[in-house]
Amino acid sequence: MIAAVFLFLAKVNLNHKLLLLKKIIATALIIFFIIIIVVTQSRQVWLALVACLFLAPLLYTVISRSATSKQVIFASYLALALAMAAAANLDIVKDRVAAEEYTLAKVVNLEFDAVPNTTSIGLRVHLWLEGWEWIQQRPVLGSGEDARELVISQSDSLPESVRASFTHLHNSHIETVLSFGAVGAVLVYFLMIWPPLATAASSAISVKKTWRVFSLIALVFWLTVNCFESYFYSANGLYIFTVFFGIIYSFRFVSSEDRPDPDQPPP
Repeated sequence: MIAAVFLFLAKVNLNHKLLLLKKIIATALIIFFIIIIVVTQSRQVWLALVACLFLAPLLYTVISRSATSKQVIFASYLALALAMAAAANLDIVKDRVAAEEYTLAKVVNLEFDAVPNTTSIGLRVHLWLEGWEWIQQRPVLGSGEDARELVISQSDSLPESVRASFTHLHNSHIETVLSFGAVGAVLVYFLMIWPPLATAASSAISVKKTWRVFSLIALVFWLTVNCFESYFYSANGLYIFTVFFGIIYSFRFVSSEDRPDPDQPPP
């Protein structure tokens, strides 16, 4: 959906008919992926997209450095609030959120011993706590890339069914520090965070503002969704990272002198 939105917004040198076709295709893809996002009921994706939508107007304002009026910013957040309110009233969303009300209440109150390990969020919390115990033992260099499986298989508190079938902790950030320690985590996050930040800080001649916003939105989504899943170290996660961050990395390997000025008309 993120890619489809930026396909709609990206400015390219096309004639009127092709430009209209691009927008029609992008709109169809946006609608399709919104349906997929709702139907699959992936709450971590919902949360990550909300974070992206919340930050998008601010990121655009900062990057474009334009005198965007307060009214435009207010209207953007008002539209976002109305859209979220409408989504919250969908039965499929209400049922999905309501299923974890008890668990969330215990987590908010820091009553981790009372968090059930039979719900999706509850099991994640217990997996994270197990991982945290290991992190405290080897915080600098970590316990190795297979540590996440050992955390689960050697646990005394997790159910037997979990120890037999689960192989990751549903949190890439915890797994990174667990496996590679603080030293390894610095290297991993540098490879993820520096290219988007460098791209966002590029001049308008080097990178158009649409793609500078895209780089930060992709980063926000990636870091948020990995708070609840282990996409850093899964095949589908590596695919997503390669596609999205490959675009971002490409801006760093092309000299600004080789790029046309986006504010100048094509020859």
